[in-house]
Amino acid sequence: MIVHAMTAAGWVQGAAWVCEAAKRTGDDHGQMPWENCSTWFADPLLPHLPARSLIILDHAPDHTVLGEDAVPTPQSRQEPLCAWLPRHALPWTPDMVKPARYERCKKFAPAPTLRLDHVAEAAGHSMLRPPQSHPALQPIETCWGIVKNPMADQGDFTTRNFHHQWPMALSKVKPSTCSKLIATVVEQEEKYWAEDAQLSEYDVDAIADEEEWAAD
Repeated sequence: MIVHAMTAAGWVQGAAWVCEAAKRTGDDHGQMPWENCSTWFADPLLPHLPARSLIILDHAPDHTVLGEDAVPTPQSRQEPLCAWLPRHALPWTPDMVKPARYERCKKFAPAPTLRLDHVAEAAGHSMLRPPQSHPALQPIETCWGIVKNPMADQGDFTTRNFHHQWPMALSKVKPSTCSKLIATVVEQEEKYWAEDAQLSEYDVDAIADEEEWAAD
């Protein structure tokens, strides 16, 4: 497994993290629990980023772990529900059943926060997560495609060969490649914003037409 980050200047120097998967599940995120992800994120990633960076991540489970004081879920036991309400000075009574306590938590809960966001903000950075299922808004996805091709062509599925090949595969991604990919993503974002504005304008016109028809 390789974990890395890129900017318009290319791969972030010093941010590479390589480990051997413990299981052959075919799911890379299943091999990257919160403990591993947070360790990589705090060091070596953050110390090697430019100041006040905007960090773009996808919605992988290890990227979206809720903050420590997040509102309990419907699957939570009674104890977290009972503890969360008084900790936030919210009224409740001992005779409230579990669904009622959860609804009370949900009603007054602030917007959920994520642990990685707290780590990034503490280091002076900010986070952005594009919409789910939009790989076109993740330039690093194309970088990984470039890396995987030579690895597949020249790899023999041994650890020794992997450690020999992957630095050369990473070198296939040039700084010019990264800057072009990011520019392409910005263009795609602008296209989405324009399409969204057109849809919003269409909705307003459609509502106006419906109201006019209803008045007639």
